[in-house]
Amino acid sequence: MPHPYASTIPGLLSLLEQLRTSFPASITADTLKKWGIASNNEGPIISVIRFLGLIDKENNKVTENSKAFVQHDDGDFQKLFEPIVKNAYKELFELNQEKAWTLDRNKLIGYFRQSDNTSARVGLQQAITFEALAAFSGKREPLAEKAKSQEKGAQKIKDPKVKKTSDGKAPAQPALPFVPVQPAAGLHGPEKSTPFSMSVRIEISLPVTTDQAVYDKIFKSIKENLMNG
Repeated sequence: MPHPYASTIPGLLSLLEQLRTSFPASITADTLKKWGIASNNEGPIISVIRFLGLIDKENNKVTENSKAFVQHDDGDFQKLFEPIVKNAYKELFELNQEKAWTLDRNKLIGYFRQSDNTSARVGLQQAITFEALAAFSGKREPLAEKAKSQEKGAQKIKDPKVKKTSDGKAPAQPALPFVPVQPAAGLHGPEKSTPFSMSVRIEISLPVTTDQAVYDKIFKSIKENLMNG
């Protein structure tokens, strides 16, 4: 029998979690629909739990293997779920012993492709399905946690921490050198170039007075010191 695979890993894990809460006497596609699990992908997930021996060909609960799902403690559950996975993937464990739990994904893909004569895409899905089951058995890092750790590692590379000085402050950044801007040639014609000009605006607040002599003195001072200076 070819190794089945889940087309949605979150859907598979959601079903396994649901079975730990309540394991009905029969599990069908309609059961998953009522639970709102793996919409339109019920068939592949049913195939996986049947492959694990949790349900029989008629989709009825297999009492012996369902005992694991009444264990409330995660550790106790994993101890009973582990042999269920090992028995389903018996040949893989015969070839690799306990190392099968943590085999590199490429090696898993190679194994499934050779065993079932499948395509690269199917082999990948078979490998990811096994990885998810191994993680649910407590034998492998969950896929979501692995993705988070890889993301954190990438973040450290992208955003290195700035070393602080002894007083706890970030070191001052060196000032950029001043580079004078040269006027562009040909600003005022094809053959002429002139330096930049600068204009200064001066505002003068005049006092409120009716004495004309005051204003005369002010404008005289402006003419002598600013306009003719």
